[in-house]
Amino acid sequence: MRALIAGGAFLLATLPAMADDGQDCGDLESNLQMTNCTIAQAKAADAELADVFAKVIAAIEATTPDVMPADKVKDWEATMRQAQAEWEKFRDDDCDGNVSYEWWGGSGARLAVAACRRDLTRARVADLKQRYIDR
Repeated sequence: MRALIAGGAFLLATLPAMADDGQDCGDLESNLQMTNCTIAQAKAADAELADVFAKVIAAIEATTPDVMPADKVKDWEATMRQAQAEWEKFRDDDCDGNVSYEWWGGSGARLAVAACRRDLTRARVADLKQRYIDR
């Protein structure tokens, strides 16, 4: 019962954030509508992550030899690609696994999973932008 109460609080807390990406999920009434809207937002966040990650790799590749030796730039790029793959695995395991189990049998499970994926992906996008693009 605690999980359902906490989960309900989680969903209510995320509803204002759902108004991003040009889709306002906060005014929707049915669970199905909110779920579909949140899934669309998660997909938009994934697309933005792919775009930002490509810019991060381009920024790393643009590092000149006077700043860092070419072999170190290649190592950095490989490490970044590995870190991103591991981050994506974490997100998938956490949202598709842990959140799914937290909501086991609940009607809000798909919505909670989609909100988790959207929120973690948005956080990763913000982190990568701050560290590599907006500085």
